[in-house]
Amino acid sequence: MKSKKIFNLSLVMLGLAFLIVIISLVFMPDTVPIHYDLKGNIDNYGSKFLFLIMPTSALFIWFIFHLIAKFAFKDNEANQKQIYLASACTTFVFIVLEIIFSALAFVNSDKKPIDNLIYPILNVALGISFIIIGNFLPKLTKNKL
Repeated sequence: MKSKKIFNLSLVMLGLAFLIVIISLVFMPDTVPIHYDLKGNIDNYGSKFLFLIMPTSALFIWFIFHLIAKFAFKDNEANQKQIYLASACTTFVFIVLEIIFSALAFVNSDKKPIDNLIYPILNVALGISFIIIGNFLPKLTKNKL
């Protein structure tokens, strides 16, 4: 029952990811920066519709997690719950990345460099992802090889 609640939470978060991008697409300029070099200068521009790649890839990853939880762990409810929780956390990371990238697209549409904003964001994102991974791995059952 708890895994069903977590499954529904990840599904709601996935819908939120698409909603954030669709709302931000309305207010974005037609051409937005899509790539930065290590110094924060804009290298490449693209269409604002490229921001739909993030929620689409989140949907693909969510679907894979759902298939793994449904078929690989039919008998083991604890692992199924952890897979659904990993799916929800992955979707949350995608939402955070969408918000960051959308904010950068709004701020940097006037071709200004981002002045070392990438490094703190990457450090925090990597730290959070390692904390999440470190909390999930001990709770999963080990393979019996």
